Amino acid sequence: ASISCCSAVLARPRTAPNYEPVGQRGDGPTTAARYWGLDTQAYYKKADVWPLAPEDVDHVAGVPVLSGARTVFDAARLLSFTDAVVVADRLLRMEQTTPDDLRTLALRLHEHAGAPRFARVSLFADGRAGSAGESLSRVWFAEVGLPEPELQVEFWDEQGQIGITVLPWLRTSSSALRTSCEP
Repeated sequence: ASISCCSAVLARPRTAPNYEPVGQRGDGPTTAARYWGLDTQAYYKKADVWPLAPEDVDHVAGVPVLSGARTVFDAARLLSFTDAVVVADRLLRMEQTTPDDLRTLALRLHEHAGAPRFARVSLFADGRAGSAGESLSRVWFAEVGLPEPELQVEFWDEQGQIGITVLPWLRTSSSALRTSCEP
């Protein structure tokens, strides 16, 4: 189980500097460790003060931001499976991360809090999802036991492309079933 870091922050006197060791957020775990009945090292491992390796940080216009893969990791830790899939699908689609990035991070952080949730989200994520609706539909299809839908299906006639599905399609023996937001 994860442990809240709130008490760790409160343990540092207000007048003391907020030392933030490179690659870690948070400090002063003594009170929190005592509260949870752990030694400091066990607390750090369980609490996961989110160590950031250099590859966890990208720069956008000179501003450090979490990498796409690390964003998916944190989303998987903090959000529902469905919401984390929406985040993962979007970052994959926007090429802010790759399946290889997600696999690499899963291997590196496999002992951290939330790693199993991250692995599940990473395996389910699909950058072909063109919208949150497609991501939500894919999760719903899986939850109710429907076959995995096709994403971004193109339709053509003799004059050219007619269009691309906006939401997932299920192929049946003689037709395609389109998910819809309409009643």
